[in-house]
Amino acid sequence: MIAWGPAMRAAAKAAPIALRVARRVDRQVRPHVLAYRLARSVDGYVAPWTAASGTHWLVFSQRDGLPLQAFPPLPRDQMAGAAAQLDASVLRHHSDLPEARARDAAAGVKDVPARAVARLRSRSTDARDA
Repeated sequence: MIAWGPAMRAAAKAAPIALRVARRVDRQVRPHVLAYRLARSVDGYVAPWTAASGTHWLVFSQRDGLPLQAFPPLPRDQMAGAAAQLDASVLRHHSDLPEARARDAAAGVKDVPARAVARLRSRSTDARDA
């Protein structure tokens, strides 16, 4: 019971710092994740573009088309200018992004229990047949 006091004081001191860090990470990661989701829904491409306001993620439905949307948002004229300045080699298909690999890995982990049960069942039937 005595340890609760110092632990609560330490948590109260660290909470504002943790919230600030979480907000900063969210501001940096959220635009990329939103761009990935839109690109996945249209089977499109994603490209980073750095403007004076920071890095924006542009989503294209085709390699040679105009961008559908930017995250964080850009005005239409700036998006068209960014698309003209982008090199086509920068475009990455949504399936080549880290989010796609993470999603595939998560799907593989989700299937582990079912595969283990199937393997155990096949072993038990093999033992009965022998």
